[in-house]
Amino acid sequence: MQRIGSGLLLLLFLSFGCDGALRGSGSDDAPGRRSSPPALLDREPCADQVATKRALFGDLHVHTSRSMDAYLFDTRTTPSDAYRFAKGEPIRMGKLGEDGIGTQIHRIDRPLDFAAVTDHAENFGPVSRCTRPDSEVFDSESCRLYRGDGPAPVTEDFMATVQYIRDRTLSLDEPEVCGLAGRPCRDAEDDFWMEVQTTAEQHYDRSAACSFTTFVAYEYSLTPQMSKIHRNVIFRNEVAIDRPIHALAEPDPLIMLRRLRDECNDGKPGCEVLAIPHNPNHSDGRMFRAEYPGVMRPSRARCLIVRAVVKPSAPASRHSRSRSQVARISSGVEDRSRLS
Repeated sequence: MQRIGSGLLLLLFLSFGCDGALRGSGSDDAPGRRSSPPALLDREPCADQVATKRALFGDLHVHTSRSMDAYLFDTRTTPSDAYRFAKGEPIRMGKLGEDGIGTQIHRIDRPLDFAAVTDHAENFGPVSRCTRPDSEVFDSESCRLYRGDGPAPVTEDFMATVQYIRDRTLSLDEPEVCGLAGRPCRDAEDDFWMEVQTTAEQHYDRSAACSFTTFVAYEYSLTPQMSKIHRNVIFRNEVAIDRPIHALAEPDPLIMLRRLRDECNDGKPGCEVLAIPHNPNHSDGRMFRAEYPGVMRPSRARCLIVRAVVKPSAPASRHSRSRSQVARISSGVEDRSRLS
């Protein structure tokens, strides 16, 4: 199977830019910048090549046990399991057994051509600290609550169940998990980010067969007032920034995009990145809003055009409300006089 063509990637991985519109209050000590970035790894030319375009099928939004929400609902698969599943191998999922692993064997009927594991980067540190047995806080009260150790409350009261899930979620915010300064969780975040990159490389087929492509990736999970302004951040190759720019580190989406541009596309040779909107139908209209505080009005139009190029697509939705939102957004972009 041929790898994703360079022409498609050239269209997808355009540099972010918006004149000075994305310049802002983001950190200038970019952690992803290096004076000597690693050289791209060699890759064997694909044996099967065609002159015309070819449709490839994959999944660019995958969660594993490293994501807090997935773990709470008994997902125990690892990033490596996710890639094995995408390649057509059987893995254990479903209801957990006494060994803490799924009791059902699942496999897909047709292997995918590509995949990206996009766990929530905001939780890399605390989830790692609470789920790795070698962690010094593994047996802490907060981590035991997060893992759901012990019997779950037996009740038919929906709100009681919601409260139990909420308590498990909030347990990751307790000081005993990350410490008052948060350094242990930042270290754990760095370790897991390296695991993300290593695992993607292990499952990437660099042979002439070109049977499977992986992407280093994560999910940016900004959720103000329960509105999902999430993006899947996908890197073109093995060259990535040193630490994910997640919503806790940068809660302003525009500055997040600027930092991705500065630290990857413009700041590190060989690094190219794309941010794909995820679940915009749950964003309450905020994903595509054209409001740029502190930006001169002529620059707003340039920002809209740049966003249309950098994020040329979004997931389709069956919700009629979302279709009406998109219709309003489209009409606004078409009427350029409204943006001047």
